[in-house]
Amino acid sequence: MDTGIDLGAAAFFAAAAVATAAAAFLVLRAYRKAAGARPRPLWAMGGCLAGALAALGLYVAFGSPGRADAPHAPRLAALMAAAPESLGPLEIIAVEEAKAATDPDNPMPPFVVAAVHEQIGDFEAALVAYDLALRRAARLAADPDTPDAERALLMRAQGGAMSRMAGLITAQNGGVANEQALSLWAAASTLAPNNPEPFVHRAYAAARAGRHEEAEALWTEALARLPPDSPMVAMAQRLRSLAERGEIPGPPPSLNPAEPPPSP
Repeated sequence: MDTGIDLGAAAFFAAAAVATAAAAFLVLRAYRKAAGARPRPLWAMGGCLAGALAALGLYVAFGSPGRADAPHAPRLAALMAAAPESLGPLEIIAVEEAKAATDPDNPMPPFVVAAVHEQIGDFEAALVAYDLALRRAARLAADPDTPDAERALLMRAQGGAMSRMAGLITAQNGGVANEQALSLWAAASTLAPNNPEPFVHRAYAAARAGRHEEAEALWTEALARLPPDSPMVAMAQRLRSLAERGEIPGPPPSLNPAEPPPSP
């Protein structure tokens, strides 16, 4: 008689229930030998078995045993067909990761994935995605068939990504720029020379370390790249004045890696 129940799945869950109870029995028996006779492994075994079997019963009664999950491909296709502004962060990540998998030479999808991870605070995932984007962009930039205009854009994109990575590493390090972060900012200054962000961070790190002449020069470089109406101009001018007087600044007003990066 066809009951609509996958007996193989039911048998699997029953076996899991028995295994759960047996595990509880063995652990509590060892505990009793080590710490006295208060624990009652048979009661625990019975409780685990009853709980697991109850879960099995609910699954059989209300679940869909034996029924496959909804296919992934149609769900992903629906997301890719949706308007980008209607997607949430995790949906954007799913769409862009699918694009990255099907177009392994394109650095843009992992750049987008990294930026979204950064915005939602998943810094480790953002660093991994930025690293992938950097490697793809570097390969394209090194390709002799890449047009010069596109190569210049790829280099600026690499510099922007390196700057974001340095900011994330600094945030993970409690706001202190370590050697890895400083190396990334130095490389970013070369790859994206018009981006003021690396110069700002390098200047601040030099100032905090007491390297006043270096800090003054870097603040000058940062000011030359900051838009005149940028709110950071006044801060950079004040901190350059401190470097000129040989004074060490206090904690930074803002070294927030979640802020949108300047355009490359």
